[in-house]
This record gives sequence, C-alpha cells and structure tokens, in this order.
Amino acid sequence: WFVGEQGSKSAKESIAALQGIKGKPNEMVTIYRSAPKGSEINAGDWVSLSKEYAKQEGLHPDDPSLDLPVISKKVPASHVRFAGDSLEELGYYPPEPTPKAEAGILKDSTGRDLVLYHGTDKPEFDVFKPGWREPAIFLTPVEENAWKYAKGVGTPSPTARVEKMTVDMRNPLIVE
Repeated sequence: WFVGEQGSKSAKESIAALQGIKGKPNEMVTIYRSAPKGSEINAGDWVSLSKEYAKQEGLHPDDPSLDLPVISKKVPASHVRFAGDSLEELGYYPPEPTPKAEAGILKDSTGRDLVLYHGTDKPEFDVFKPGWREPAIFLTPVEENAWKYAKGVGTPSPTARVEKMTVDMRNPLIVE
C-alpha cells in the first residue's frame, strides 16, 4: 500500500481514520468524494477517508471556478473497502438491499420498486424458464454482479448482456 505524499495532510487524515476504525466494522466513519454539485455517494463509488484528498481530486487543472465540491456521507466502516493500493482511495460498497418477501412487485427498504438485474450469455428471450440451466432464476440488485455472471469466467461471451427489471412475484418461497 502507499499514500500519495507521506506526511501530507491527506495521508495523515486517511491513516488516522483507518486507525480509528481498525477492528470496528460497525464504527461510523465519514467518507468523502469530489463530484458535481447535487451528486450523491453511490454504491461502487471511489471514496476517501480524507476530505483533503477528495478536494485535491476535484481540482480543475486550469480554472478554479470549475473545481468540484466535496460531498460526504457517514457510513459503517464495513461498507468501505480497500483495494490494496492507495490508503487514500477506497470503495464504497454497502450491503445489497434485501427485498421484502411479499407477493407483488418487490420493494426495497424505502418502499420503492426494487430494480434487479439478470446477467446472461443467451440470445434474446421473453420468459424465464427455471430448470433450463439452473433450478432457479438468479437476480441481483447490483448491475456489476450481473455483468460478472453474464461474462462468465475466462473468455467472455460475445452475447453477454444484462437485463434490468422489476419483479412481480406471486406465491414466493421464503427461505430463512
């Protein structure tokens, strides 16, 4: 691992934050990101534990009036992942939402329709038919995970694609 400049303000902020959450996955930590005005921090975004580092990343090379603002969010430490390189650049990965187990359109924890993704390497189809390849239909609320499944391991299929959908489920099997 490395930091941009040892002893810099951003390195000190990052290291101090990491030391504060070491062994405390439920500890709340503030994450930062430079982004256009009105943006939010989303799952999969790069983030920093250093406000200074996020500020530096948003500086425009020629025109300070075009610098991006720094946004922040308090999250449990377990939602932040280290890629193994810079201590100043991390990823924000909250847990996937758990759908409510009711018949009808699946909802997320806020009551909105839950958008799910299905990855496949098969040609176009209109209807899911469990049992064709697997005894179930695999869906995920994380589009990136669906792409990983669609592309498979090794040589990616030229027909790999991801379908975005909401699910109207009747008589669900609930497994606890």
